[in-house]
Parts: sequence; structure tokens; C-alpha cells
Amino acid sequence: MNMTDTIHLVGLPLAFKSDFYTKSIQHLAGIDLVENKEEHITLILQQLETEKADLAICPLSQIPVNLPENIVITALSQRDYPKQFLVIPPTSLDKNKVLNLAEGVTVFVDDLLIEKQLLDIRKDLNIQQGTDLNVGHKEAFVIKSVQPINEDQFSNCKIIALHPSEFVQAPGTGVYGILCRKNDLPLRRKLKPLHQPETTKLTNIERTIQKGTSENTSLIGVYAAYEQGLYCVWAVHQKTDATALHFASLRSVTFTNLAEQILAEYK
Repeated sequence: MNMTDTIHLVGLPLAFKSDFYTKSIQHLAGIDLVENKEEHITLILQQLETEKADLAICPLSQIPVNLPENIVITALSQRDYPKQFLVIPPTSLDKNKVLNLAEGVTVFVDDLLIEKQLLDIRKDLNIQQGTDLNVGHKEAFVIKSVQPINEDQFSNCKIIALHPSEFVQAPGTGVYGILCRKNDLPLRRKLKPLHQPETTKLTNIERTIQKGTSENTSLIGVYAAYEQGLYCVWAVHQKTDATALHFASLRSVTFTNLAEQILAEYK
């Protein structure tokens, strides 16, 4: 496309609230930009393929690992990994129990991954999808935040930070991606300075594992990080709803073949 033309940007609503979106707009300064929000990644991909949109911005965790042949991820953001916090009101607290949760208490969560992992540790818990934020914190709940949470907001509650290596989130969590058509080289060059190669090393590991299990899984969580000079991977996999969770982890001085080694454990 001619970079003097109008550019049509489409994205999931959450992406328009990200710092990466702001940086993307700055790189497109001086260009007439038309924005449109869509609720589903399928509709976004359709708009790119049919040239109704020129680029898209989405959380990487919601971008399929198998994209249409003419669609590519042209830039990835730095990772801003959301931490998960377990908030326990006094009525649900038992410091003698694992996770400090009393026997059989209700815990509200917002996704299936955290539900399955909590139940793997404590099968007695009553896990509910939703949030307890609007009912006065009468039940325990898990929230996600990229910032340290304000403990004053949850007075009298016990707050436990859940480490991502123990409670793994979806592959690509905390990263935003920009999608373009493969042949739109002017636009891809314009956005290339936004791309974060170090992020790519880690998310490639995560998405390779996701892709390698996609035909034989009902649930997959992967987290890759670079810590103290080592590349680290933690993964959780469930083949069917009736099978147990399978956890795997590796550490290596190089990221080469880390995904393949995790996949070998799942065969």
C-alpha cells in the first residue's frame, strides 16, 4: 500500500487500551488512520484477508498459531505479564491449609486454566467462573494485574501472589501483536521498529508448544522466561476434560529446541 493512503486499523477492544497501541499510532503519525473494534479474532482476520482492514492489533494469546497464508505477525510488544493474585477474605481463610483456603470454600476465577490448576492442588474447592469484586469480597477470588495490587482495596483479606511457574497462563499472555498482509511491505517496514526480538524468542517457544499440542489437547498453558542467565519454560497440558493435568518444565542456557523437548514429554 502507498503510505500516503488511509490505513484501516482493526483490533480487539482490549488492545486499544494498551501502551503498544499508543506506540503503534506514534509510528503511523501523519497518516490518515481509521479505527474499528471487533469482538472476535475470526472477524479481524476476515477483514485483513478481504482488505477491509490493513493492520490489526490483538493480544497474542488470542491470535491463532495457524494464520491464513497471506497474514503475518509483523511486530510484537514487550511482555507485560499479568500477575495472578489470590484474595482470601477472613471467612474463607485457614492458614493450616494449602493456599490458606478453608475446606470447600468458593473461589471465583476468570478462566479455565486457573480453575483446573487450583483444582489440581485442592480438589475440595468450589471453583466458580466470574468475579466476586462486586459483592463485597465475601468469597475468595483470583484477579490479574500487571501492577502490584492495592492491598487497601482488599482490607482484612489475605493476598497471595501466584507465581506464573506454578499457575501457568495461556501462551502469549502479556504480549500484543500487530498483524498485516504478508505482501504489504511498506506498512510492515513502517512498523518494524516496534518489534521486540527478545519477546519473540520466548513467545516462539510458547506458541510452538501450543501448535504442537493443538490437535491433541483440551487445555494448554505455557510460560517462557529468561531468568538468571537461563531460558526457562513451564507448561501444563490436558488431553481431555477427563484426564489429569500434565506439568512439564525445563531450564537451559539456550532457547534452541526447548519447545521440542517439552513436546517430547507430552507424546
